[in-house]
Amino acid sequence: RLVWGVGVVLIGMLGGTAWLQARLDGMIGQAATLADNNITWSFFQLETEFHALQDALRAMPADRPASAEQAAHLRERYELFVSRITLVDPKQVHADLPTTPQHLATLGRLNAFVQRADPLLSDEVSTPLSPDDVARLQADLGELATPVHGLSLMSSQAMVRRGEQRDRQLHEHQHTTLALTFLQMLATVGFAL
Repeated sequence: RLVWGVGVVLIGMLGGTAWLQARLDGMIGQAATLADNNITWSFFQLETEFHALQDALRAMPADRPASAEQAAHLRERYELFVSRITLVDPKQVHADLPTTPQHLATLGRLNAFVQRADPLLSDEVSTPLSPDDVARLQADLGELATPVHGLSLMSSQAMVRRGEQRDRQLHEHQHTTLALTFLQMLATVGFAL
């Protein structure tokens, strides 16, 4: 009976250790996946393109229509900026980043800006931008600067919290695995005696 009891205990400890090792492997795999699919980088790309669009608008002449080269550069900056908005859409990032009211509100404001700016800046538009249009777009972007920066901060903070939580769980599992391994060694020595 003692042999059976020790055998059952050993099997239970080996099973527990195997389960913990599988959990550790899953957490490490998740960390690698998040590193490959860095959500924070998408938010920083949006903010970078936002500022590049602001800079391109500031470079537009205030007293006359822009040259063809200036207009082409502005349209290119605009198209890049618009392409970054979809990267931070909650449908794209929800699995890795919980959606917040701030995120939804800022995304709504960005989409409203795109609806106002598209008739002026999309590739299909051939009419030159007036100085009034430039001033209006600059004002619209000025109002969005703080919320767009807030999105970058929010994503960075959320990923840091997630990483800290994962690291805590990894350490807890490692300690438990070490304790189970030590108990297995004691049970094996006890079984041998």
